This record gives sequence, C-alpha cells and structure tokens, in this order.
Amino acid sequence: MKRQTAIAGVLLSVLLATGCGGDDGDGGTNPPPPATTISEVSGDGQSGATGAVLAAPFVVRVTNAQGGGVSGVPVAWAVTGGGGSLSASSTPTNSQGQASVSLTLGAAAGPNTATASATGLTGSPVTFTATATAPPTPTTLALGSGDGQNGKTLEALSSPFVVRVTDDQGAGVAGVTVTWAVMAGDGSLSAPSSSTNAQGDASVTFTPGTTTGESMVSASVAGLAGSPVMFTARTSVLVIEMSGIAFVYPDGSINSGATVAVGDTIEWVNLDGVQHTATSNVEPAGGASFDSGFMAQGATFRFAPAVPGTWEYFCEVHPVLMQGATITVQ
Repeated sequence: MKRQTAIAGVLLSVLLATGCGGDDGDGGTNPPPPATTISEVSGDGQSGATGAVLAAPFVVRVTNAQGGGVSGVPVAWAVTGGGGSLSASSTPTNSQGQASVSLTLGAAAGPNTATASATGLTGSPVTFTATATAPPTPTTLALGSGDGQNGKTLEALSSPFVVRVTDDQGAGVAGVTVTWAVMAGDGSLSAPSSSTNAQGDASVTFTPGTTTGESMVSASVAGLAGSPVMFTARTSVLVIEMSGIAFVYPDGSINSGATVAVGDTIEWVNLDGVQHTATSNVEPAGGASFDSGFMAQGATFRFAPAVPGTWEYFCEVHPVLMQGATITVQ
C-alpha cells in the first residue's frame, strides 16, 4: 500500500510540472517569437509616367530571428522625395509577414522615393526608388486608313476613318483628343471627337446622307504638323425602299424623285411583305429601260443609268399606289 501511494505521488508531481490541469495564461501554448527584421520584397526600381500609379506595389516583409514571417506588425510608409502620394500611411503585415502600398508618381519627371519603417526592427527604414517619366509630346497628325471609300445613302461606310498621332520619334501617343467635322456633302459622324488609343490611333464612323456625291471629313488636333487631315468618300448608290406600298426615297419623300450623277447606281430594296417591281415607263432619249421583275421581301434590284435624263417608273403589282416616281441623271 505504501509503495502504491508513493508511485501516485510521483505521477502527480510530473503532471503538475508539465502544466496539465493548470493555466499559464496563454492557453498552454508558447508565445510566437518577436519580430526582429524588416526587408524589401519587391517593387523597387520601377518607372512610369508622371502622375500615374506604379504598375506594382512596394512590398516589405517582417520576420523573426528564425526567418519566419510575423503578422500584425504595423509598417509606416512615407514619401521622401518626388512629390508623389501613397495609397496608405500605415499597413499591417499579413499572415506571411508582408505589407504593401501603392505609389502615385509625382507631377514632375525625375526620381521618387518612399520608405517603409517599423520601430525597433533591423533594416528599418527600407527605401524604395522609382522614376517618373514625362509623357511623350505629340507632334504629328497623319492619315491612317479609310480614305476614298464608296457608300450607300444612309448606310455607314464599311470602314472607319482613322488617323494616327505620333511624337518626334514616330511613336504613337495615347490620350490625344482628335476633333472631327463634315466639311462637304451631307452625312453624319458617329462622334464629334475621339481619343487616341495605345497605338496613337483615333477613329470615327461616317454615314452618308440622303444624296449621292462626294463628302469630305476633317480630323484635326491644334498645333500638330499635318493637321487637319482630310478624308473623302463618295456616295455612289442611292437606296430607295419599297415600304408601306410606296417608293420611299432617302429623304423620306414618297413616290417622288431624286437626282444622281452619271455613273451612280440606284438600288431598290423591298421591305414589304408583298411583291413589288420597279419598272420604267418613261425613258430619256438613248436611255435604257429597266424592270426588276417581281421582288419578294428582302430582294434588291439595281440600275445604273448611262446617259443624262429623267426616268419615270412604277410598280406593276401596285400601279395606282406606286406610280409617278422619277430618277433624274445629270
């Protein structure tokens, strides 16, 4: 009995010594090693345009004596040169011991500097440098593409008008506003201005108006060599709709007339759910007659007059409602 009591006493002493049944105030775990060092991870040595946010953040890491990351350590950030600004003045380290911040470069070209500090840590402060570069200066405006197209009345040209803005090295300059205007003919633009993209290109879409003939569009940027750039387009196809049991001209008039030039084309398109024809019954001297035949919905018919004069035509299916329309060729 005495031997058993002695053994029980020894076991109790061991348990108490190892903390079993007791509380040392930290839940039975040892406190993590304290932070000792702060160091740069990434982001140093970048460059970017003045006033722009750098592509990558500045990143530091806080570690303990064993090299493990320490979380929850406040890192203070400050701009020390270049006049830029930071996304935060203080950020805590994450579970890997890292803290980061973004720098917006200053307005003047040149070096920018910032520091990351943590009180009492070896390596503090960590210094980051970046270079702000002046944006390129646009010098020249030049024609890109889209000039000299042919189109139909009230239908956008197949390709946009494109100009390019370049600097003195011939590189495209982004963010330049180009002003567009219709200078001759009737038609409309998709926008009065557009900005150049990363390649220095700006574009606009031109839609011819209600008459055939030549149109002219300008693209301009004040102060640039080559400005304004001029584009020309010819509306060579006059489209007449067969709609509502009538010949509807591009200007909205019904069973009326239009004037085109020799070499232009007239195109009829049937938008009704019934058949129509476009059939001439009066032709000028030397002028060929035309007859579309029966046109189902969606069908088109073209006639290109070769001589000056006036043609009168009608629809054989609806001779009363669709008559007296004319085409005059000059």
